[in-house]
Amino acid sequence: MAETVDLLGALAPVDAGRDAIHIAVVPVIAGHILTPGEHVGWMDETQTTVGRVLSTLGVVDPFLKAPVMPHERCFLFLYPKSITGLRHVWSHPAFPDGDVVAPIVTKSHAAHKAQSEEWIRGQADRIDIGFNELLHAAERWLRDDDHTVQNGGTSWRDNFGDPAEFWHHYEIYTGTVVPQERKSSFFCCSC
Repeated sequence: MAETVDLLGALAPVDAGRDAIHIAVVPVIAGHILTPGEHVGWMDETQTTVGRVLSTLGVVDPFLKAPVMPHERCFLFLYPKSITGLRHVWSHPAFPDGDVVAPIVTKSHAAHKAQSEEWIRGQADRIDIGFNELLHAAERWLRDDDHTVQNGGTSWRDNFGDPAEFWHHYEIYTGTVVPQERKSSFFCCSC
């Protein structure tokens, strides 16, 4: 029978039994909202921030019960058989030798959420729509694919700005992960 670590990433064979394995982990910082088990890699040269990139190193701690918010710390589980040495302190080509500790985040999740709420409130004021009405319009768009029609002389569609920035703050404020293909404006005119 093959070593269990050699079988990870594939379905378990019929003759597989119970076992215990070592998995290399490293504390990292989320570059954006990450889901447990999501495949991620370095977002920059500092080798502390991870996110959705082409060259991945492993997965976000699959045992977490909630998404990891931007700037929060979590463990990155490196892919099996990717480390080049193991003795409770491991080495890997993508990491410098030695215990490098990711910098401490100075902003809490609550602070980021408050900052995003403030941005959304400012956006609502700027386009002349209520804060709750703006959030409900976004929820309708995500749930029902239903555009919100602007009323009167207010030009919500034309003044909305960059939808990516809105969805960034919406994700942080609500804790909802929005699929990339849904991150567009949800306003339309009545014409």
